[in-house]
Amino acid sequence: MARDKWVKIGTVGVDAGMVWIGDPCYILHQPSEQLAQFGLGKTWDEFVENLYDGADADDCQFEQTGAKDMKLGVAVRSGFGDGAYDVYAKIDHASGRIAEVKIKFI
Repeated sequence: MARDKWVKIGTVGVDAGMVWIGDPCYILHQPSEQLAQFGLGKTWDEFVENLYDGADADDCQFEQTGAKDMKLGVAVRSGFGDGAYDVYAKIDHASGRIAEVKIKFI
């Protein structure tokens, strides 16, 4: 993989007009009651309502406040809505690790 250049690493499919960026371990396997305590909602409709409730369109994120002040993720609107969008990574030259990731919406 080329280093210090943006390299296409895949494609993300979008059916909700947005992409969720966050660690899946906090979301995917949790019972809906546990998600509700984080303010994510128990259903898709509650999730969307909580996501945009009082939030700026460009600042939609969920936080758990308390001992750890953990940020659960950020929802980003996808430029043209539903579709398939290319995902790119920039590899750090020194370590060989992914330094940045971007999704090309427009």
